[in-house]
Amino acid sequence: MTSSKIGLVLQLLGVTSAVFVVSGKLKRSKKENVFPEGLAVTLTPDQGTTFNISRRELTGSKCAVCSGGGLRRSCSSSVVLRGPEATPVDFTCPSPEGLFTVRVSREIVCTSSSCSEDVRQTDSGSRPLQSFARTFSWTLRASGPGALLLDLSPTGLTQIQPAQACPDQHTYSLQAFQSTRTVVLGTYCRGGSLSGVQLPRLGQLSLEVPGGGELEPAVFPVAVGEDIKSLAVVTVTAPGGTLSTELFSPNYPDGFPDDDLMEWRFAVQPKHSSSITFLAVSRPRCLKKEAGVGYQRSSSGVLVLGLDDPQPTRLTGSFSLTLRNCEVDLKHPGLSLHLLVSTTRGSPPALCRVDLRNRRGLSLHIEKTPQAGPDCELKLNSDVLQEATALSGSVALLAFQSCLPHHLLLTLYPSPCSTTELYPSPCSTINFPECSVLKDCPAVSLTIPPMPSCFPTPLHRITWLVRPPRHAAVELLPGGGLTQLHPGDHHQCHGNVTLTVAEGDGTPIGQFCPQGAVGKVQVHANMTITANALQGRDLRLTSDPVINISFSQRISERYIFTVSLKTARPLLLSTPGGPAGMKPNATVSWMVTVPPQVHAVVTFLEVSQPRCSRLHTNIQVQCLGSLEEMYSRREDEEPSTHVTVTRSFYLNMSNCHPETGVFKAVMEITLREDKLVTTILGVVGALLVVTVTGLAVVCLVRRKKKKQLPPRVSIYNPNGTSFLPGLHANPKLHEDDEAHVYASIEDTALYGPLLRDGPLLRDDPLLRDDPSGAEMDTHRKFTGTTPPSSGRGAEGGPEEGAKEGAKEGGAEWGAEVGTYRPFLAPPLPGRPASHQSSTTDDEVSV
Repeated sequence: MTSSKIGLVLQLLGVTSAVFVVSGKLKRSKKENVFPEGLAVTLTPDQGTTFNISRRELTGSKCAVCSGGGLRRSCSSSVVLRGPEATPVDFTCPSPEGLFTVRVSREIVCTSSSCSEDVRQTDSGSRPLQSFARTFSWTLRASGPGALLLDLSPTGLTQIQPAQACPDQHTYSLQAFQSTRTVVLGTYCRGGSLSGVQLPRLGQLSLEVPGGGELEPAVFPVAVGEDIKSLAVVTVTAPGGTLSTELFSPNYPDGFPDDDLMEWRFAVQPKHSSSITFLAVSRPRCLKKEAGVGYQRSSSGVLVLGLDDPQPTRLTGSFSLTLRNCEVDLKHPGLSLHLLVSTTRGSPPALCRVDLRNRRGLSLHIEKTPQAGPDCELKLNSDVLQEATALSGSVALLAFQSCLPHHLLLTLYPSPCSTTELYPSPCSTINFPECSVLKDCPAVSLTIPPMPSCFPTPLHRITWLVRPPRHAAVELLPGGGLTQLHPGDHHQCHGNVTLTVAEGDGTPIGQFCPQGAVGKVQVHANMTITANALQGRDLRLTSDPVINISFSQRISERYIFTVSLKTARPLLLSTPGGPAGMKPNATVSWMVTVPPQVHAVVTFLEVSQPRCSRLHTNIQVQCLGSLEEMYSRREDEEPSTHVTVTRSFYLNMSNCHPETGVFKAVMEITLREDKLVTTILGVVGALLVVTVTGLAVVCLVRRKKKKQLPPRVSIYNPNGTSFLPGLHANPKLHEDDEAHVYASIEDTALYGPLLRDGPLLRDDPLLRDDPSGAEMDTHRKFTGTTPPSSGRGAEGGPEEGAKEGAKEGGAEWGAEVGTYRPFLAPPLPGRPASHQSSTTDDEVSV
């Protein structure tokens, strides 16, 4: 039958979609549409096996997987097949391998005495899908009180971090299912010391095989184990010899389950011992109980330790380790642990030949740490010692018997960085010149010198001894600043090292880590600088300079610290000397730079004062460039808890000669914004906004009123009263005007005419001597013309003179109303006599 006839028959049957398999190729037609060729297989899962073929999320593909045939055919993004029925499967795209994953699942059920089957790594009928990424999973379910015991010894497993990949691309994972959560016990690779695991009630073992990978066959027996109370029990079998096993807490690096237990059991061969090292610990914030670990051996009780306590280093024989979590505050990171278990036995000693003949001034010191047990043996030239030193210019033979890296502490003592000789200095890669005079002393970068490679332990510590010239001081110049450390602050350091600075006699100055607010340290004394490796790191891998040093003129204090505050994070500072306090009569100064528009608050967290036999202690705060002391206290005065400083300042301290007690202090400096400046800026800004808004409103109102007002017209009123149109009230008449009402009248203005006509003024010699006869001390308004005299020179007295002057000006006093005449200002009343001269009155009147 031809394809056209088949299509006609299908249309008559109501089928609009059909699949044709021709020579293993998939051809699909839908009416006139033809899909690309796709893969078509027939799958037959084993009895009790389930296949789940699903499209990966976030692929954006519309490719579908179809199962069944004829009228039972269906297509979707996933399909589930159960054996042993054979089912045809095809895909609607040409390359579905990169779009779909295949999960092959089986379930194993255990009763109180036995289990239905073992874990068998077989294809289970999935070989036709070998080109797909496949995950094989075995769900283990217990119906009795005993735990599920999975024997991993046929291949052994090694735990890895979740992001790591296994060399053979076979990656295992273990999960424990609880009533409220699923816990990932770990990710593993084939081969290793993990030999078994016990899971309570319900768990799952999964194996991921990449596309195209061959599944390696294996069988892991499943049995019923003991009743356990922990999340899981993992068994580690240590073969003879040296073995190091890394383990991770469940859900690593995320938090371990709240208020739960995890147990590891170590089977160790006789005459072997184990040491435990915590490589990384995330400590939880506990609401109830405490997180910790417990160690137990068959012949002894339980040793309970905290997460910060030193862990055992010489556990002989088999033992168990239990990780216990507390009730965690879920708002903070939870508990996670990465640990290393090292097992050793008696073995031939490791030999190391150290030749220091060409390293003049460089000595090497190695000692056993408290973690080293009696099996760790250190020899120098066949002598068994607790610590050994290879001196400069010599050849030493060192031997190490049954010693682990953390059992030994290796220290270098290079030669002084300031001498009067010429020799290759380990402080730098150049020859250190003669430095007896300050001007001849260059700046030096302290670097790690080359080390022998035969040492079984990293370089933990290196010390430089620095001797400045006479009357000079040593300056430490860190590239990015330093942060002074206090007990418990080591976890805040960034980098590989911490620096311990002390005087030449061992008096501590301070411990620092790179990066911080301390920009320079000046010491007027011989000093040692010790670089300490952090978290077991090897200083030999440090290529950059540890710190730079230089020499300066003699300083006024014994110690000077230059501090630059840049962030609001509190800065802790403490006096040199450590717990023993400052030396007698020693002085220290901190030069603190405060940014603008902020102020610094100095809080004295701890101040210990001695009883002085001579002099006094002093704590002083003084602004830079000012002689005034903002704060000053002696040992016999009541101290303040804090001082507020508005700009850069000195913090000076000096010790007395103590009779009893010690002088030491711990301070905290915090930057805070100036509220006054902020308030003023806010008020000024608000006033500017209000002013601009007010001006805009006034301009708008005036402009609007101006548009609404009618034009004004001048009107002449012959009756003497003028007004403008648009006024809402009649103007006041002369009798209503209050301009003629006086609040007070001076005597001079009231009695002036009587005094001028009186005999006192007539007999005044000054008036008789005045040739012009002009009135004195009388204000006259300048009218542009000289008025006729109203004094004695005019006949008829002053009134007639005024009338004649008016007639000469062409004005008659009896003019009728309605006749236009020019306006003449009336004379002003007289004022009190001025205390100025007539010349000054003339100038003022003009």
